[in-house]
Amino acid sequence: FRMSPPRKIRKTEGDQVSSTDGVIRFEVDNVSDIDIFDGGRYSPSINVGGINWSAKVLKELDNIGTEVFSFYLYNMDFKSVMGSIDVRAQFVIINRDTSKCFSAKTLVTFKHSSDAWGYRHLMQWDELVD
Repeated sequence: FRMSPPRKIRKTEGDQVSSTDGVIRFEVDNVSDIDIFDGGRYSPSINVGGINWSAKVLKELDNIGTEVFSFYLYNMDFKSVMGSIDVRAQFVIINRDTSKCFSAKTLVTFKHSSDAWGYRHLMQWDELVD
């Protein structure tokens, strides 16, 4: 199980714009052992563009009680960020069964008031660990 966010990070501060690439590779051992109540698993933090990032995976319940897999990308330094940060991310799940691999690309803006973005209820848990 691997994830590869963030990809292009563009930090805007006044008229300055810097662009940086980075990859978080996060392999979760025994993903089937994640419990709804354990808070999920965090990736090690990685510094990209002067900002620390981390990914989190967890098992949650949707609104009808079905177990689902969720993924979040965290800006660990969000309180020190002025303005906004546009993140172009690609999220990839690699499964031994190649028919169950998943990939999604997105563009998200992190602001001073928001430290996380993600796919809540990305897929049913059974689809991930089946």
